[in-house]
Amino acid sequence: MPIAIVVLILVAVGGIATAVSAVLLDARRRQALRHVAGDIGMPDEGHRSVLLDSPRVDQESLLDGLITRIGGWWKADEATSSTLVKAGYDSARAAVIFGAIRVVVLIGTPLLVFIFFPFRNPFPLLIATLTAAIAGYVVPAFSLSYAANKRRVRLVRALPDVMDLLVLCVEAGLGFDAAILRVGQELQNAHPDMAHELLLVNRKVNAGVTREEALRGAYTRTGVDELRVLVQHLVQSERLGTSIGKVLRVYGQTLRVKRRQTAERKAALAPLKMTFPMAGFILPALFIMILGPAMLQVVNLFGGPKLGSGLAGATPIIP
Repeated sequence: MPIAIVVLILVAVGGIATAVSAVLLDARRRQALRHVAGDIGMPDEGHRSVLLDSPRVDQESLLDGLITRIGGWWKADEATSSTLVKAGYDSARAAVIFGAIRVVVLIGTPLLVFIFFPFRNPFPLLIATLTAAIAGYVVPAFSLSYAANKRRVRLVRALPDVMDLLVLCVEAGLGFDAAILRVGQELQNAHPDMAHELLLVNRKVNAGVTREEALRGAYTRTGVDELRVLVQHLVQSERLGTSIGKVLRVYGQTLRVKRRQTAERKAALAPLKMTFPMAGFILPALFIMILGPAMLQVVNLFGGPKLGSGLAGATPIIP
């Protein structure tokens, strides 16, 4: 038995020594290859090391794997993917992350209600759990649609400023593609959503996509009808040979007029929208303040109990 233990220890030490020497030799080989290649810092893709280049499992990779597994339970359809892109979540993992959020909310909300609301009667507990499940199903989709609508409103508000800056850049001598790049860089603080779309259009054009297809892709991603109209104007300008600067200037003025008309329409609807809060909250309080004393006097006048006089005529109790 002692001899077997000694042999196992020797084998283990020998295996550890062999592994360490292999790692050191591989590191030395890779360093020599980098030195021969001019020390440009390029990895040796043709001779990858199993020991040095093996992927490490860290906290982030575990979290990504968990999100991927949970998100796979909820299959996102094309409408949800399109809404995610319109809301600004256009990454490759946006659909998986949103699916994981929906699964967690759908399961976690009824579970929290079941744990933290100790109903003694099972019927109220069942109603509360079903209500929480319905809310967990509806709220994520509603929140996503709300975010997409808010982003579309921000893009529409930013379009007149974009048109003005494009006119300035084009009339200053820049090409339309260079003007899109410059405006996208300048608007990153004022209008980050529009700057992101302009820079994406510029990257697509540099990658070989035609300008018309890139701008139509911007309309598809955002759902803003004004971008579709802009693409039509630009296509007609290129076909007819007219100045792009004049087209942008006229369309920018049209957008400003449209924005002013939208603001006037909302201002005209404001009194109508204020009618319901006034009728429901302000007028009842006002009636109580005005008619309350008069109603007390009418009750006292017709022989009812004198309200407010019971305490004044009461005999004090002396202990």
